[in-house]
Amino acid sequence: RRAAAAVAPGGLFLTVAHASVAPWSWADADTVFPTPEEELNGIEFDPADWTRVFVGAPEREAIGPGGQTAIVTDTIIALERVRPMGGTSKGVVP
Repeated sequence: RRAAAAVAPGGLFLTVAHASVAPWSWADADTVFPTPEEELNGIEFDPADWTRVFVGAPEREAIGPGGQTAIVTDTIIALERVRPMGGTSKGVVP
């Protein structure tokens, strides 16, 4: 939320996070990752202040430490600030 507050009008807010576990990861295979929409809801953006550029979970090929490959998923949220922070209303970017 603090990072989003620092974005000037015309600026871009961008987050990228893991959304799956690679087979070589030390993470628990049962790890549950939030969806892009759940992450967006958690930040509580005012829809009057932002335009969606991209909100999704694309897949990509990753290469592990031993050279093995796997398809993994990332969560990407990219929003453009269209105006300075508004009043006190909170919501999700439509």
